[in-house]
Amino acid sequence: MFRLIWRLAVPMTAIALFALAPPTKAAVIDLTSGGSVTLAQLLAGVDVTVGDKLFYDFGGWATTSTGGALAVDPNLISVKRDPSEPAGELGLLFQTTQWFVFGTQTQDTKFEYNVASMSGRLISDITLQTAGGALYDGFWYVSENVTFSAGALNLDVTNPPPGPDLVVTLDHKVFPVPVSVAHVAKDIALNAGPLAVGSAGISAVEQDFSQVPTPQAAFAGFGLFGVLGALKLRRSLKA
Repeated sequence: MFRLIWRLAVPMTAIALFALAPPTKAAVIDLTSGGSVTLAQLLAGVDVTVGDKLFYDFGGWATTSTGGALAVDPNLISVKRDPSEPAGELGLLFQTTQWFVFGTQTQDTKFEYNVASMSGRLISDITLQTAGGALYDGFWYVSENVTFSAGALNLDVTNPPPGPDLVVTLDHKVFPVPVSVAHVAKDIALNAGPLAVGSAGISAVEQDFSQVPTPQAAFAGFGLFGVLGALKLRRSLKA
């Protein structure tokens, strides 16, 4: 009996651990306890961790502007752990003074990355939040496309005209099934409007993820308890 349980438990534990193995690189910076990097560093190949979350393979960088607006410089975008993240969530905070337009200017910034869990927990949901404002006919929006093994989610926050009643600064989505890896593509757009009197700015974009235990880890734990129970039963029978 003991040999049968052991043969079942050990392979399942090994499979669970193998399935959870995240991608790794030599250049990984831990932001869990503080510090920051620039988005340019991440686009150049640096990965970062926050708790058990690995953020990696940053790319897809594109910036366009009209009317004399700044072409956003990734060297001037600071990336750090989100200090206001709710308990149980882990994520990144992107900050810059360059997301700003006025007059008739427009600006658009795009980039993407992957996030993976490095522990026995799966990512269960994602939150997008921004800090910013707009005047007159100016407006901004941040749109995200999040893809994963079973499909895709879209998140949107916006400050459109004609006023603050339509402002949405937070969007939250739950994955239909918890995932170990997700791909996030961001589009950050600002438009000062056509009347030459408006303005719009974003000072920060926050990204947080919640997690739950993996079914494999729970099964492996059950298998371990089964082994311990079998040992206890065997000893009691011998006694």
